[in-house]
Formats: sequence, C-alpha cells, structure tokens
Amino acid sequence: MELVFLALILVLFLLPSILIGRKQRQRQREVLDFQQNLVPGQRVATAGGIIGTVVSTNENGVDLEVAPNVVITFDRMGILRSADGIGSAEATAVAGQQAPAEDVASEQDSLQDSFGDRNVHPENNPDNFSSGDYGEGDYGNSPESKN
Repeated sequence: MELVFLALILVLFLLPSILIGRKQRQRQREVLDFQQNLVPGQRVATAGGIIGTVVSTNENGVDLEVAPNVVITFDRMGILRSADGIGSAEATAVAGQQAPAEDVASEQDSLQDSFGDRNVHPENNPDNFSSGDYGEGDYGNSPESKN
C-alpha cells in the first residue's frame, strides 16, 4: 500500500514538470530554428524590443536596419521572433489615433485663445503681487500660526 502511495505522489509531482519541460524544449527548438534560418529582407524583433529588417547574416551575427541607413549588428541569440505581424498592427493603431489636420489646427487655435488673455486673470497680473513685506512679527490672524 505504501509503495502505491509513494508511486502516485511521484507521478503527481514528476508528470507536470516533464510536460512543462517538454513544451519549453519545443519552444527553444523553434526559436533556434528561426534564428538559424534568418534571411535578408525579413522583419524581426530583438530581445530588447527593437524591430528591424535583416540586411545580412553571418555565422554568429545579424545586421539589422532599424531606420533608413542605420544598421545595427546583433548576436543571433538576440533575435527572438518575426515582426511581420507587429508592423501592420502598429500602422493600424497609429492610423486610428491620428486626427484630421483641421481638427489639430482648430485645437491649437483654441489653446492659443485660452492663453492669450493671461494678464486678464487676477492671479497672473503682475500688478496684484505685493512685495511680501508683512511687518515684523505679523503672521496673520490665525492663532495656530503664532508661536
């Protein structure tokens, strides 16, 4: 009876770790295959989140173009995944956030109108500020403020 109980406990603890380890090895194999099969023109994402286009590859490194005429060399291990789906989602998000030009112009005009009358407001008018001379020992009428 004790032997069956011990075997059951071992199976309950070992089976999940074996399954998790198997999935991790499978993922590592996929990433390694991806890193070994990089080709120029492919958009990739690095471990640091930099997205670029593969310009050239060598034994251990990959040259990525991250901006026009800006090429950075990365170790193959730093390339994690393809970024083909990232660019289209990024463009869709940016396109949805951009306002038409006339909306931006009217918003800037309204901001200019709201700040154009600064000296009209009492708190911004330089004539309303005193020198700050309150006399010797005068701390106001509040009993809490007197020592």
